[in-house]
Amino acid sequence: MLPVFRLVTFTEPEQYIEACTPFDDSFMNFPLGTLLDSIDPRNATLFVDDEADPSMRIMLAVYNADQLVVSLVKVSAEFAWSLGTPRGIEESLDASEVSSIVALLVQGIVNTTGPTSFDKVIGPRGLVNALVDGWVAFSKENGQTVKPLDPFMISKVAYATQHSLPAPSPAFAQLKIEQAVMNDADALVPFMLDFLAHGPHVPDEERTRSVLRVKIPMRHIWVCRIDNEVAAFGAVGRITPRTIAIRNIYVSPSHRRKGIAEALVRALTRYYLGAKPLGFKGGPLNGPVEGVKEEVNLNVGEEAVERIYKRCGFLLDQEEHNEGKKGWFHSVFRGVEYL
Repeated sequence: MLPVFRLVTFTEPEQYIEACTPFDDSFMNFPLGTLLDSIDPRNATLFVDDEADPSMRIMLAVYNADQLVVSLVKVSAEFAWSLGTPRGIEESLDASEVSSIVALLVQGIVNTTGPTSFDKVIGPRGLVNALVDGWVAFSKENGQTVKPLDPFMISKVAYATQHSLPAPSPAFAQLKIEQAVMNDADALVPFMLDFLAHGPHVPDEERTRSVLRVKIPMRHIWVCRIDNEVAAFGAVGRITPRTIAIRNIYVSPSHRRKGIAEALVRALTRYYLGAKPLGFKGGPLNGPVEGVKEEVNLNVGEEAVERIYKRCGFLLDQEEHNEGKKGWFHSVFRGVEYL
């Protein structure tokens, strides 16, 4: 029987979260995690912009019967649309099914935000490319010239579980890795600006300080100290009931090629997966306030960095141990330009 897809538009975040939680995995971390971050009152100042009502959120989902197939979320005008699909779904779709899904999403975007509201989107490569092409075709049919842009970023998204983790390494046991405190902010600002300079967004010092003022008290920023100075940092976010994303890993140029990036990734992954022993100095005595997660995920765009993450237990180009589940997917961040 051919699938009959239907579009659901959620009006309240709580409804969307309830509907998506049964499908919560690292392949859904973009839309579900971004929405959950946006409704956390501690993050309120980070999701306010001047172009739209900051309370406006668009939450779309395409179903085949009771199976969630694709989800698309927009939390603020300055944030990209976040696209996600539960693990195993994307590769099961044929071209005609993707076309039907994209047509529903395009209509959902138009109905909720208008015919010129689609800008940038991040998510699984095949579906993102299909959505961009679908939006360009829709715009042309309606007399609007829209140019598809080359990707801002191409990466792989992979996750680790307790089963995929390597044993703690004695090589990292003496490194001091701990949650940052506000006194670290001045040291962290130039590190974060340098990290952001290599991404799709223009770094801004005041915005960076605002992020630190919010994220340090939330214990979402971690540092590695060498001789009592901050040598590196890591940041987490997009926290869902079952997953958490490592958002940033950065090592000061003067401390690179010493294994610090690998140590940070190992530390954060073991901590949020509840793996004991932690294998590093300085870790909190208590577990995560967000709860232990089933999967820790991250984005990687460079082959050299992939090798580090594989050593840390991330399932790049692999399947989950004894489960046969795909451990990663291609991701792309792209957009359109209105001419």
